[in-house]
Amino acid sequence: MKKLTILTDKNGWHCKELKNSAEREGFHVLIEDLKRLSLHIDNNNYYVLDSNNKKVEFSNIFVRYIPGGSLEEIVHYLNILRSLEMNGCNVINTATQIERTVDKSLTSLILRDHNIDTPDTWVFRGDNHLYEKVEKLLEKNTLIYKPLFGSQGENIVKIRNINDLKKINNNTNIFYLQKFIETEPSHDYRVLIISNSKNQKVYSMARYGKTFINNVSAGAKCTPIALSKEIIKKSKQVSKLFKIPFCGVDLIKKRGKIYVIEVNSVPAWRGLQSITKDSISESITDILFQSIDQKKQIQSEK
Repeated sequence: MKKLTILTDKNGWHCKELKNSAEREGFHVLIEDLKRLSLHIDNNNYYVLDSNNKKVEFSNIFVRYIPGGSLEEIVHYLNILRSLEMNGCNVINTATQIERTVDKSLTSLILRDHNIDTPDTWVFRGDNHLYEKVEKLLEKNTLIYKPLFGSQGENIVKIRNINDLKKINNNTNIFYLQKFIETEPSHDYRVLIISNSKNQKVYSMARYGKTFINNVSAGAKCTPIALSKEIIKKSKQVSKLFKIPFCGVDLIKKRGKIYVIEVNSVPAWRGLQSITKDSISESITDILFQSIDQKKQIQSEK
């Protein structure tokens, strides 16, 4: 039997959409919380146990979220995904792919290293010189503060003066700051790419924010729009660079220049689904999931 395990913390819209699509294609679907999985390394073997203390074997693994927590907890979650991949599971997306995008500093470094335009970025530790450094930047720039591991537009703050920075409650003591690129009205573009070695689907839209934050979760309006070939080409370039089969790319165009704002390896698609006739969940199922059990059975019989 073909299997799919969805890793999520709640049985919400995305989980239900994907579960229904996969079941229509003959997959047996399980729902698991990554926080309830455990990694075991014994008797020269390594494996992952689910919430019922059963081994997770020969499955497609679809990651809908990575829990927050301490560095140790996050490393633990990623190592569970690595172990599943090492045991032959088809993990979407892998720990390495998630690691390169969930850390915004690393994402910015990779983009700049490959000459892909992204807003100027500064990452500071919160020390006695922080305000002095930021005040100097504010002489020429309005800034945006983003949590290093944040998502869905949460806790993003526009910094016009040093008092805006002082109001930020940041327990990590690491300040990821970007130059604010203003659009009027406030908007950006989301391109979703679903791909394997033989097939690819691309969905796109413009997002118009109620504030400077253009995330759908923050109330942004999704608008179907024929994006320029440059924006689609740039998004595909980013997906290929990060080697992500399921990739969301956020971009802004300003004075003819296209900036990659974020790369998402656990992207949501509810906003895009609201403006397209295609079933995005069906595209995910058709392009990304495999009949792993059959392949494993053939290998074991040889």
